[in-house]
Amino acid sequence: MVHQAKHIFPGDDRVPGFVDQGQLRDDAEFMVAQTQHALEDLLDPSLLHTQRLRHPTFDDLFEIILEIRRVADWGTGLYSRRDLDPSTLSTVEGKISFLSKAAGLVGVTLGAPLELQMTDLLVGTDAVSANRFLQSLAAAATEGAGFQRGASHKRSNAEPSSRPADALNALDLDDAGTGGAGLD
Repeated sequence: MVHQAKHIFPGDDRVPGFVDQGQLRDDAEFMVAQTQHALEDLLDPSLLHTQRLRHPTFDDLFEIILEIRRVADWGTGLYSRRDLDPSTLSTVEGKISFLSKAAGLVGVTLGAPLELQMTDLLVGTDAVSANRFLQSLAAAATEGAGFQRGASHKRSNAEPSSRPADALNALDLDDAGTGGAGLD
């Protein structure tokens, strides 16, 4: 079956045109493999399952961002306690704000803004953009002087949380919202 694609991968030198469904599937698998490679020094393999990265939802992105923040000391001070509060993250606006802050910092770190459709990222319908974002996030997080590629930064025997509230609780914040986690 042939479909017309606007972009296979934004920023690619390939000319958009007609591609068959098999080619799109191959490109998606390649994109997921690139994401896994970019994040392998940062994250526990349980966060990098192929199925999870094929259609990452907000909860997947949230968990990955917080884990990268923890292991690479990336984005310290980026989020307030309110930003990470489950009641804030239960709203579309709160989720978009969370992702926008991460994307903004990635863009500043890498010297180029990221073009993302936040609503598509929230529901997992734009796997290509989500994977490009995760690859950019890995590059931004590992750019700092404190990170050494190849060193084990992963949490041993990590049990990934399945919900943003679980990940927030794992930060062990004090009443001021900092708890040594570097939050404003």
